[in-house]
Amino acid sequence: MDHDYCSEPPASSAADVAEYTDVEYLIEEYEHAKPHLPAPANETVVDTDVKGTGENARRCDCAQKRARMERETKRLRRMVALERQRCRMLKARLRKLREELRVLRAIRKRQEARNVALLKRTIRKILYFGNYAF
Repeated sequence: MDHDYCSEPPASSAADVAEYTDVEYLIEEYEHAKPHLPAPANETVVDTDVKGTGENARRCDCAQKRARMERETKRLRRMVALERQRCRMLKARLRKLREELRVLRAIRKRQEARNVALLKRTIRKILYFGNYAF
């Protein structure tokens, strides 16, 4: 079987061990030994194996990895789509708020202009008529 994720475990030698730090080496060794370790008692076994004989009797580890990667890709695409939708919604809300702010600023500007005009008229009246203007 020639799959993307299939690979032969590297032969352990002094040169190979020198390339890794202790932790990396232990992780690498654990990853290669994991398929041969007994499963925990509380782990439920899902029978996704293809029924048959020979090579088809058991799913290849790379097929399981590929299926896991495809599920993860699908989940990530769904998350990206949700984030894009949320971003569009937030942009629309921001546009609406900016428009509302522009309108409120225009109203405030007109009110300030009215107040200034009223103040000018009042000052002119006082200057022209004196205290008898009121």
